[in-house]
Amino acid sequence: MQLDRRVPDKSVTVIANDFEDTRGVAIDPVHHLLYVIDRPKSADSASTLRTISLN
Repeated sequence: MQLDRRVPDKSVTVIANDFEDTRGVAIDPVHHLLYVIDRPKSADSASTLRTISLN
């Protein structure tokens, strides 16, 4: 699964392309970090919280 960024000029860039099953996203108050919950496809693994810089 891939996570993209779309900017006001409507161009799109790939932020990350190694997610298994993205379940939730949030942006920090100053818009510098993106928090993403990635859930594994197998039931015996734990979800991970990934932090991605938006700068």
